Amino acid sequence: MSDHTTDHGSLLMLGTGPIYLSRLPAADGPDDLQFLLEAALPQVTVDAMGIDRARWGDGPYTFDPDPAVDLEPVDGLPARTTVTGAIVRGHTGRGDPPMAKGVEMRLRRVVWFRRLDGRPGPAAPLSYLCFGHGDRVYLAHRRPGFDQVLEVRFVPGTVRTAMGHPLADDVAELRFGEAQPVEFARDDAFGRRLRPGEVATAAFPETRSPSHARGFTVRLEIERELHLGLGPSCRAVSSTG
Repeated sequence: MSDHTTDHGSLLMLGTGPIYLSRLPAADGPDDLQFLLEAALPQVTVDAMGIDRARWGDGPYTFDPDPAVDLEPVDGLPARTTVTGAIVRGHTGRGDPPMAKGVEMRLRRVVWFRRLDGRPGPAAPLSYLCFGHGDRVYLAHRRPGFDQVLEVRFVPGTVRTAMGHPLADDVAELRFGEAQPVEFARDDAFGRRLRPGEVATAAFPETRSPSHARGFTVRLEIERELHLGLGPSCRAVSSTG
């Protein structure tokens, strides 16, 4: 294991449900790791962030670990149960000041963890990782190539089998404690990425629907873009709250 898995900071997704961390690529150097973690913050920090969001808007926020530690999972579980760092309104590495320091983040679950070879693969469908549940569902682009995190919602009444037959599954039952690969019928390229306001059909080829259909599709509405990065190191190019 290496000791650089948190030295670049992570996007912090804070909603009414679980808190998630998505590792941000370095501003320079190889893009060699992608992870998503479910975490929890002390209530006093959650309350402080609520006040901050009401004043300044809903993000983005990042978590900057102090010091950098290895989070590579052991037997599918987090290597650590806690990590301490600063919460930054904006992005670490840009000089944005922290809104809170010495915050202890509890790590609950490994949602996704993969080493990357830094090279885009052969031509393939646009591919994301879907995770979350309740009123907060997210997509993270499967790197390398570019880094993007979106907040989405499932459109009711649109669950279908892989062959296109309607299913009566309630989209509220689509819950993903572990990230599920999802594909879209377009090239996996920056110019073909999903955009806020778009509604697209998502295919879950490896996931069972709530009624246990193996592989299914569902319509997704893209509500917000939380982070977007482009280039060999996925340099941040825009973020919205």
